[in-house]
Amino acid sequence: ATAAMFQGASVSYAAGTPLVDADTTKFAPGFTFAAFGDNWTVSTQVQAVFATVTDNLAASSADYVIGTGSIDGAYRFANGVSFIGRGAWQSSQASLLPGNLLFQIGGPTTVRGYPSDGVAGDSGFFANLELHKTLTFNETAFNGYVFADLGEVYSTFPTVVSMASAGVGASYNFNDNVRFEVSAAVPLRNAVANQDDVTISATLTFTQF
Repeated sequence: ATAAMFQGASVSYAAGTPLVDADTTKFAPGFTFAAFGDNWTVSTQVQAVFATVTDNLAASSADYVIGTGSIDGAYRFANGVSFIGRGAWQSSQASLLPGNLLFQIGGPTTVRGYPSDGVAGDSGFFANLELHKTLTFNETAFNGYVFADLGEVYSTFPTVVSMASAGVGASYNFNDNVRFEVSAAVPLRNAVANQDDVTISATLTFTQF
């Protein structure tokens, strides 16, 4: 079993006029499950989020109950190819949730190939599906992969926004602490006005431990 508490404030102004002034308190009990075998692993987490949002401008308060979850899994085939899947979801019976409770998709951590936090809704999901294989170039080994991402969010208008993309990527570990990764993603559906034909992302990661 798991449990988490969160308390935060959202404040924004335009030309000196307050647009948002809200306090949010969340309590999220849940559970996790994990299993593994010789060549596979899977883990999942499910939470019930009890949120109270106080609008200081309107002098009002509202309570919300939201279900959230995530899943990660991996399977290694005999030919050295590995399948990696991950995803997350949110379900809410309420409509027009406050902005800090919405489920957002788009960007390198959800649906690649689209702008970060491209769309949001009261409920939604996303999934990342990847095939990885160790490749060699000039006696240098690196990880190459292909991927497909998809996701949807549901709200009042539009009722559904769908995203889907596909792409390729590669990563190289200079040592145990430094890793470089580059990927190219192509959106397969028109979902937002500012999406590009292709998005190239590169990251350099340093870890201390």
